[in-house]
Amino acid sequence: MKRRKTAELHLPIFKQGDDLGACLGQQRTTRKALIAYSEMLAEAQAIVLALAEHGRQLEITKADTHFIEIEGPSSLVDELIEKGLLSPHFEEEE
Repeated sequence: MKRRKTAELHLPIFKQGDDLGACLGQQRTTRKALIAYSEMLAEAQAIVLALAEHGRQLEITKADTHFIEIEGPSSLVDELIEKGLLSPHFEEEE
């Protein structure tokens, strides 16, 4: 049996209103804030789509408001961590 590993998915989004509010605070106009917000969402979309390419080998083992945990073959999970798409799951190391 192939060894499996768990990792965490961290998307660059927190809460839609808070995220947009942060963009409004950083940008000089509503238009620029909306563009910055759309770029944040596009970055999250790119991460999710990149992971979807491996969807047959990955399993989402936990997904709630603040945490997404993904499990898959150790070699694939390590590769995705190296690419910056996933983060190590530190509880696993304990």
